[in-house]
Amino acid sequence: MIEFRNERVASEWAEAIDNGRLIVPVVLWADALAVSLGAPGITLTNILRTPQEQIDLCRQMGVEPYRSVHEFWRGVDFSCAGLSDTMTEIIGGVNLMYRYGGTFVVAAYHSAGTAPHVHLQVPNGSVWRV
Repeated sequence: MIEFRNERVASEWAEAIDNGRLIVPVVLWADALAVSLGAPGITLTNILRTPQEQIDLCRQMGVEPYRSVHEFWRGVDFSCAGLSDTMTEIIGGVNLMYRYGGTFVVAAYHSAGTAPHVHLQVPNGSVWRV
């Protein structure tokens, strides 16, 4: 079951669903994998980032500001808490199911700017809402 770090993230998730964002089925698949592996599900920590929030994050990391998929509804981060035994399987399962061009992975583990987390990203696009 998907949980949220705060009300902002919950609201952004609802908006992503309402607008058929391509990231939605990827997040749902990651959560389903987590639950099927006995984990408690995932907790979304970041979806949409404003350009100023992105600049601030880059400064915090000590790097030149760059554009992020989070600015365009194409990226989602979720916490690794409670997933240590299943993280490799979740990331592998997402990358096996979803392809992103030929050079980008859809799911990756990293700690860019914040605590270690799983980052999901997708290309431009949307899904039909049924």
